[in-house]
Amino acid sequence: MPIESTAFWSGVLGASLPGIAVGLLTWVLTTRSQRALARLQAELARDNEALRLWQSRRVDAYLSVYEAFRKYLDFLRRYFYLGPDGGRDVTTMHDFRSEIEKQLVLLDEPLSSSIISLEAELHEFWNWAIEHYSSEAGLALVQQRLDGEIPDLLNRLRALISNDATHGVVANESLQLASARIVPPTSLAPAVRARS
Repeated sequence: MPIESTAFWSGVLGASLPGIAVGLLTWVLTTRSQRALARLQAELARDNEALRLWQSRRVDAYLSVYEAFRKYLDFLRRYFYLGPDGGRDVTTMHDFRSEIEKQLVLLDEPLSSSIISLEAELHEFWNWAIEHYSSEAGLALVQQRLDGEIPDLLNRLRALISNDATHGVVANESLQLASARIVPPTSLAPAVRARS
């Protein structure tokens, strides 16, 4: 029995055309998904780099704040121990304030307010010490506080910075773990639609 050519071609095209269309649609959707995934990975890498740089600047701010407090405590010791012959230049006091203000921009609000309160304690001590250091008994009391409770400010600052830095590292590690996850294609589609 001979096969008619029209029946043959209609059978071939009828069976092949849907397969070709599905294959083409699959290729288009796969290509779009791969481009979207590549774009999201590039954005994530850029955001991760920005976060790394920001974290690096925060660590520099921690160190600068700590160093400013340490220098200010050294200034207080020089001022109240050396007497009128040495240590009476108050430039360090003004440098301390400007350095703290410059670094507070990089720190979170809770840490910033804690640092400001520690700074206020130092200024309060300064005002109290200026009132009391003129007499010998007052100077002994100032030096006693300077050796006893004022160095504790550095320990409290160190604890605040360590606590904040530890929380920052934990947050940064969880972000890196989240960025290392493989994004399944089903969850990619809403993200692509939201960005378009």
